[in-house]
Amino acid sequence: MSRGYSAAFDAGTVYVIGDFAGVASGFHQAQKKAYPEEFVPADPSAMMEDHNFPPEFGALISRSAAYCPTNPHWYLGLIAVDPAYRGRGVGTKLLEFCLTIVDHDELPAYLESTNAANLSLYKRFGFQQLAEVSVGSSPIRFPMFRAARAS
Repeated sequence: MSRGYSAAFDAGTVYVIGDFAGVASGFHQAQKKAYPEEFVPADPSAMMEDHNFPPEFGALISRSAAYCPTNPHWYLGLIAVDPAYRGRGVGTKLLEFCLTIVDHDELPAYLESTNAANLSLYKRFGFQQLAEVSVGSSPIRFPMFRAARAS
């Protein structure tokens, strides 16, 4: 399943706070569809060829994707804060805003953090860490899930 940020732009779900102090993107993932036999999910390792990614990157993505829900959910693909604004609550505000949308839809949320320092923030908002995923010398990814809540 592609989680390219273009899907978030297409859905109008890329949000900026302040003068680009932070950005968040996410999008609704509908239930997996059945595709004609000629279409199959892309092999992440094949997608990495000729793109200068580390050799283990495809395996890292595949192993992380194993934790992604198959039922409808919101995928929070990015929450980033400009280093000049860190420690000022910008990430918290972005996450609160995104979860307001998620809760309005009464869907669960899924994300993959790449920064262990952010895990406590996500846990405060009800996310549960599902695993620590790494391959070779790759950085650790932390798949996290938050159950649906009524708004």
